[in-house]
Amino acid sequence: MPFWAVLPETARADQDDLKAPGAIADALSITLLTEEYPPFNYTENGQILGAGGEVVRAMAAHLGYHKPIQSMPWKRVILRLESDPDVAAFSMTRTSQREDLYQWVGPIVEIEAGIYEFADHPDPVRSLNDIRNVPAIGVQAGGADEIALRQYGMVNLEPLHNPEVGLQMLAAGRIDLLVSSDIELHRQLADTGIAPSLIHRVYSFGSSGLYLAFSRDTDQRVVTIWQSALDAVVANGQFARIMAQYGAVSDQTTPFSGSLAPGQ
Repeated sequence: MPFWAVLPETARADQDDLKAPGAIADALSITLLTEEYPPFNYTENGQILGAGGEVVRAMAAHLGYHKPIQSMPWKRVILRLESDPDVAAFSMTRTSQREDLYQWVGPIVEIEAGIYEFADHPDPVRSLNDIRNVPAIGVQAGGADEIALRQYGMVNLEPLHNPEVGLQMLAAGRIDLLVSSDIELHRQLADTGIAPSLIHRVYSFGSSGLYLAFSRDTDQRVVTIWQSALDAVVANGQFARIMAQYGAVSDQTTPFSGSLAPGQ
């Protein structure tokens, strides 16, 4: 199915413009960037995998995009995204602080996120005030969660430069709480052999999405073409299959929830 067949109704009036060789060439010349952040995006045997990585690769295949996806530290990704033209990066949380900095395609990943506690913690969390008063909350260093939690006045954060060890640190008592998503936790539970029943979600951020973010000056036609590719991946069932492959920790009762923002 050609990409213009799945354009949103608002864009179909301009599909001749989108099918123009210049627009297609521009869409195929975009530089795609990501970081090593399993299970959302990571490199294995020279190939980008992960929930977000595989969705973006499916979008790229739909468009006939063949440039390699570049992986680098997240701070470099952000620097490139904000300084270089025609760059797109994933998997990024769409926050109010970031909304006007980039153009957005997505969501390329759907997650349930929250704050988790080990089941035998001696002082179980029962309120937001409890969260504020634990000695250490593990959170991805430099990510949207850390930024949001600091804006909410959380000073007890333990930035994790390697989020993959978060569950091990929680089980060992090195941190009291862990900020995570269902997909992240699913992978860490499988890697560590820790039973899901031993991990309790004590605070729910609710559901959210991760996105493919384009540099602000990218041609709007290019962004629309990439969104149409995602729409096609959703329509043909690939998106659902990729999400199912990476799993989720669900059906947990959460004591309370709120507006603390989730994300990467």
